[in-house]
Amino acid sequence: MKQKTKKRLIVACVFTTCFLLSGCFSKGPAPIYRSGYFTYIHLCDNSNRQNSKDKSIVIVGFTQSGHEQETLDIPCTIDGQPVKRIGLFDEGYPGGDKSRHIYCGNKLKKLYIPHTVVDIQYFHGDNVSLMICEESIRVVSLWGSTCKNKYISRELYEKVKDHKDDCFPANVDFQLNYQMDNEETQYRVDYVQQDETISMPPKPERDGYSFVGWYTDAECNNIWNFNSVPLIEEGGTLVLYAGWETL
Repeated sequence: MKQKTKKRLIVACVFTTCFLLSGCFSKGPAPIYRSGYFTYIHLCDNSNRQNSKDKSIVIVGFTQSGHEQETLDIPCTIDGQPVKRIGLFDEGYPGGDKSRHIYCGNKLKKLYIPHTVVDIQYFHGDNVSLMICEESIRVVSLWGSTCKNKYISRELYEKVKDHKDDCFPANVDFQLNYQMDNEETQYRVDYVQQDETISMPPKPERDGYSFVGWYTDAECNNIWNFNSVPLIEEGGTLVLYAGWETL
């Protein structure tokens, strides 16, 4: 009797464990959603568990209108969740998503990457220049990806140039122009050729403030005209600062 009772307890424990795990792990590929120019999935950080409250967004492709664009900005957030990954590698969790490759058409020339993105994998854009807004080297290496060029801030480039021969320094730097705790102050980087105008980025947002434009000085005295061709010396950087008004 004791042996039978013990066996029953073991079977019950195994059944309970499997039941709990089945609720923790995804039972199949995550549903694909659409937002503007992008398709995406929800994914828990560091795993494929989809019922966790700690979720992030993975960009897994472009919508039809997205494939028609020459320049695109990856949003910082979608559905109130941070966009942290572009492309996906199957991390080996039970029921996890298969690797998601992203293929670009011939029209896309520039893709702007925000500071929220921490990983880019399986991105295929041989004609695309990536403008990576990043203050560390974590996104500089793109596993399993191809692109035309990678541009990062000149400050970061000076730190990694001896180790990363496939990166180039950007010559335009957009700054949010206010102090944030544990947050990036850089909003966007860009690289413009001679006689080329600067592409205007999406308007940044700040609680309690209204965005009023981009300026060439931190005091916001001289507003930048995006129809103007910048005069940037070789090896130099044009820094543009966000202007704010209290609501």
